[in-house]
Parts: sequence; structure tokens; C-alpha cells
Amino acid sequence: MKAAFAIVILALSAAAPAARAESFASWSSKAQKAEKRGDAAEAVEDYNNALRMWKSAEGKKAKAKVLTARGWLYAATGSTDKALEDFSASAKLDANNSLTFFRKGRVQFDQGRYSDAISNFYKATKLNLNYREAYFYRGYAYEKQGDAQFAREDYKTACRLGLKAACSEAARAKAQAALAAGKSDAFEAAPAEPEKQRAVVEVKKARKKPRYQLDWPACLSSLNACVDAGGAFGDCVKQAKLCESAPENGCCPKDCVRRYNESVDQSGMSEAEAFRTVFVEKPSCTTP
Repeated sequence: MKAAFAIVILALSAAAPAARAESFASWSSKAQKAEKRGDAAEAVEDYNNALRMWKSAEGKKAKAKVLTARGWLYAATGSTDKALEDFSASAKLDANNSLTFFRKGRVQFDQGRYSDAISNFYKATKLNLNYREAYFYRGYAYEKQGDAQFAREDYKTACRLGLKAACSEAARAKAQAALAAGKSDAFEAAPAEPEKQRAVVEVKKARKKPRYQLDWPACLSSLNACVDAGGAFGDCVKQAKLCESAPENGCCPKDCVRRYNESVDQSGMSEAEAFRTVFVEKPSCTTP
């Protein structure tokens, strides 16, 4: 009797590790290893098993991470609908994972849905201000839409964050060709550009008027000339002459410059988006 009881105990003990191996965490770990080996089919199956084993006690973020990983594998194997479903489900569980939005944007970009892709790249950069790859792809999407100003601004940001592939037209063309060919080494890092070396295009001074009268088209013209000459949106606005202190042709109202700065600092807009919001033909900002 005692011997039989001991055998039962041993059998239960032997079964315990196997039961523990079939857990959400263990399946997730197995999937990650399969993914590193390049075995997408096994990784997807392991992630499927992990999701079947998931329990609320393990947390929504853990489940969201698995969905994002599985979605990327679906995308790599051509199952884009399943990929987008996983990314959407992941975002509902964890709205603070920048990788989820970046990968969703990548899939939409490859589908030619550039506006949708830009929206998700924007969400990624809002969550991670240093997400240089997201800036690069957002610039690439703007370029595909024919929006050169926005594209140039995002490429500059990516370059400033150390993404060598964004730093010149030739480098971008090479990186874009590599990405189109499915190569993963297109984003070769470069040293971050020192702040003091950033190119700044000064707004040209014009003849002062004897008395100040706001000439809004002249303000827009001077800012656009600065941007077209290669200046960053923020640098051009920063250097604009304020009509209250320098009433000359091409000056801009202080309140409009303030609105721009608030849009960038408080609303989280990119410099390009804030520029387009504030410096329009009929501005809402107060003029002197």
C-alpha cells in the first residue's frame, strides 16, 4: 500500500513540470525562441497556445505584447488582415505601446494606405519622442503623398535622432530600396547631430516701415521662404521677427508665434503640424 502511494506521489511530481510548461508565460517564451530562429509557423502556433492559456491575472499588457508579436508574424507571411486585427486588439488592451502603432502603420504603409499609416506613426512618436524609425516612415508616407514639407521635417528629426538613412536624399533612396527588398539593415545608426551644428536658415530682413501695419501675407511669405530654403519649421518660427518689437516687412504677430509654441509643447503636435495649423491664410490667432 505504501509503495503504491509513493508511486502515485512520484507520478504527480513528474507531471507537475509538464503542467507548468503549458502556461501562458512558457508558450510565450517558446514563441520568442522560435521567432529568433526564423521559424514563423512554429512561433505563430506557440503564440496561439499562449493566448489560449492567458488568464486575466497575467495582465492585459502581457497579452497585448503577444498579440503585437503574432500580428507582425502574420504580416511577414502575408496575412495582413489578421495582422491588423491583432494590432487593433493589442491597442485596446494597451494603448501605450508605441511598437504596436508603429507596426500597424508599417502594414498600412505597405498596403498604400498612407493617411492611415501616418496616423499610426504619429501615435507611435507621441508615445516615444525618440522613435526615429517611426519619424522616417512617417516622412516616407508624406513623401508618397507628395507632401514635401512634412516629409522633410520628419526626415530631419529622424536624422537628428541618429538615423543615418534619413540624413540625405541619397541615403533615403538607398534605405527605401533596401526596405522594399525586405532587408532589415536599412536603418544604420549614426551619431546624433550636435545641437550647435544644426543648420539654421535666417529670415531675411527687409526694409522697415515707418509705421507698423500687420501684413499677414508677408509674414507667411517670409516663413515659407525660410522653410523652402531648408530651415526647420521650429527654427524659422523662432527666428521670425515679432511685429510688436520689430515692426518691419515680413514680421509676425507675437500671439501667433505663442500659439505655435503651445501647439508643439502642450498639444504634442509635430513642428510641421503646428506650423500648418497656426500659419494659415486666415489665422485665428490675435493680431496686434
